[in-house]
Amino acid sequence: MSRSGCLAFRTVALVTAVALFAMVFPVASLAQEEETPIPAGDACVAGTRDGQNVDTGMWFVVGCLLGVTGWLIAYVVEPSPPAGTLIGKDSGYTMQYLDCYKRAAKEKQSKAALTGCAISTGVSLALYMVLIAGMSTVD
Repeated sequence: MSRSGCLAFRTVALVTAVALFAMVFPVASLAQEEETPIPAGDACVAGTRDGQNVDTGMWFVVGCLLGVTGWLIAYVVEPSPPAGTLIGKDSGYTMQYLDCYKRAAKEKQSKAALTGCAISTGVSLALYMVLIAGMSTVD
């Protein structure tokens, strides 16, 4: 390989490496973004949004298994926000966020438990009807 061919190969290799680096690691993502503080008025919006994202699968099962008692338990139990969401926030923001989070999460978990209660009650009634219909046709 001639000297000019070797230089051309190195140039193409360098340009390719730089292009790949630019695609994989964009310069904009390396810049650190400053977190803008959320005003206290937006604390309720953030708390409600996070409260509506709470997982309700457990409460559905509790409602299925315990019926109305499970629904009452879901209504009484205080949900706790995800760890780390309130680190570095002032007390006014924290109080407003917690109030809105608990309200939204409690509403969602009690609805899930009530849905579980209603479904288990419906299934139980259907099974009883099948059982009664089966007993009346045995005659």
